[in-house]
Amino acid sequence: TNTFRSLLFFHDWAGVRGKHILDAQLQLWNSYSSTCTANSSNEQVDVYTLGSAWTYLTTWNTQPSLAIKQGSAIFAHGRTGCAAAYQNITITGAVAKWADYTDSTGMLGMVSTSETSTLGYKRFYSAQTGAGGVPSIVVTYNSYPSVPTSFSPFSGQSWGGLTPILSAVVADPDGGYVQGKFFLQDTTTGNSWVGPSTGSYGKTVTSGQRSGFTTPTLTNGHTYRFQVQSSDTVPDVSAASAWTSFLIDTTAPSAPTVSSTQYPSGSWNTAGGAGTFTFAATDSGSGVDHYLYGLDTPTPGSATATATATATLATVPDGWHTLYVRAVDKVGNLSAVTSHAFGAAPAVTSPA
Repeated sequence: TNTFRSLLFFHDWAGVRGKHILDAQLQLWNSYSSTCTANSSNEQVDVYTLGSAWTYLTTWNTQPSLAIKQGSAIFAHGRTGCAAAYQNITITGAVAKWADYTDSTGMLGMVSTSETSTLGYKRFYSAQTGAGGVPSIVVTYNSYPSVPTSFSPFSGQSWGGLTPILSAVVADPDGGYVQGKFFLQDTTTGNSWVGPSTGSYGKTVTSGQRSGFTTPTLTNGHTYRFQVQSSDTVPDVSAASAWTSFLIDTTAPSAPTVSSTQYPSGSWNTAGGAGTFTFAATDSGSGVDHYLYGLDTPTPGSATATATATATLATVPDGWHTLYVRAVDKVGNLSAVTSHAFGAAPAVTSPA
């Protein structure tokens, strides 16, 4: 009595490296079976990963051990009444190991469940047959989404509201629909979770677009951090992004002080002419960004440049005037308005 086994080698797995293997079918051309009956374990074929690699020098006595059974099928083709045909055997687990690099051999062993019954004898085409029917593996896989990019708020930014919209650009190598999965912590309270520690899903968008998530109500003055994963429709998720920190700031700056050498508060300038005014305010949150000012305009609208605390009036008409000034912080919070009154008229020493 002879016993037969088949060893297979699939050498090119670059196309599925790093992919999520959803299904893998070993496809074989069964050219002969000892019976057309396919209803018992005697006709079953089992496919195994191997304990070690084999080469063209491998013999029966040096064959590798059978490691883990990956799939089985009961079938019979290749006789009168059951013509030769392709047969699929599921080996998803084996290909998944090849894809994630835990097994780099690409080798399989194929045996009959019963190696003592002649009913299990079958023949298959190999790559050397030369008549088609070459063994192959049909793989269904999904690419893992890409790590999100382009975060808002960006790291170190402040947000001027209690329910910020967190967002990031999410993408998938396979295209299609993707959504952000957001993880939010309050670092002021020791990185306590805001919302579920398992994450909250943002808006579903097409690959390469921005997915947003509106937070629950946060606390003014607290610093938060968030990270994001991309999630596709399988669903598979990417690795998480790095943490991005931001500050909640709804506190207005202090009302600014106003000073001027040419036009001190409550005084007349008898020479008239241009005047330079210096502003100063504090902000405990995001910091003062710029100032708004207006001559005789209670709602000031002229803006200084960012981080500039002076304004020059090139022309000051004769008469008594009020310069109105307010501070604006980096998220747009407005201070109360400060009034700075002064007079401009040659040879006048006090208000009329």
